[in-house]
Amino acid sequence: PGAYPNGNVLPVVPAQIVGAGGLEIKREDTQQIKNSFKKLSRTVGCSGICASVMYCIMGALFFWYAQLIPDQCNRNFDAVFNMLGLWNAILGVVCAGFAVTASEMLGAMTHAALARKYEEEGRVPEALAERESAEKDVNCAKK
Repeated sequence: PGAYPNGNVLPVVPAQIVGAGGLEIKREDTQQIKNSFKKLSRTVGCSGICASVMYCIMGALFFWYAQLIPDQCNRNFDAVFNMLGLWNAILGVVCAGFAVTASEMLGAMTHAALARKYEEEGRVPEALAERESAEKDVNCAKK
């Protein structure tokens, strides 16, 4: 048992699967999967919030600049800059919404990866629980 037809033996090493012929395949543990997705979620969230803040700052600058247009100007530039400010502020809110949605989807991807890992290990009840959590996160992100 545990030997291949060519005589190679498959050694059992915790947290690693070592194949015959010296080919080594490492298996990620649960905490590594969670940590990698958590780091990615933070990166996506921070970049989304930074972009959102930049849009809001640009919107505020356009609103401020619209107030500096003199009344005797014969063009309606104050309305143009006010609209630019409004649209940048709207983009800031939309960008924040996308960042939150992306974070929720990464949470769902975490649960899906854990479910796949548990299925491969034969841990069916835990896999089903992770699949349900993934579906809940996807439904939350849809709202």
